[in-house]
Amino acid sequence: MKKFIYFLLIPFLFACNPSKSLLSKNENQLAFYKIKKNTFVHISFLQTQTWGKVGCNGMIYIHKNQAYVFDTPTDNETSEILIKTIEDQNIKVKGVVVNHFHNDCLGGLEAFHKKGIKS
Repeated sequence: MKKFIYFLLIPFLFACNPSKSLLSKNENQLAFYKIKKNTFVHISFLQTQTWGKVGCNGMIYIHKNQAYVFDTPTDNETSEILIKTIEDQNIKVKGVVVNHFHNDCLGGLEAFHKKGIKS
């Protein structure tokens, strides 16, 4: 079953195109890929009992040096890395939007709130 799941992910991996990465990345913990002008995918990882280590993605939209994050990384530590990486590009994170209430989308929400970033 795992081989089937990996096979399904192959087109997604090529669509992300790591050569288009704009922001720095640590692929063991967090990766960023540009998908359109001003729009990036962020990928963090969640260790599960059933599937093992799985990628969890969200988006970042940047306009006029302001960023909005859609779905947090899976934990606060990785969210802090995400925020710092964005801020290191002289971009202010203005808000975070949580898509649904599982750790793959809000696991790192506390890190955003500690920085005064509204959700």
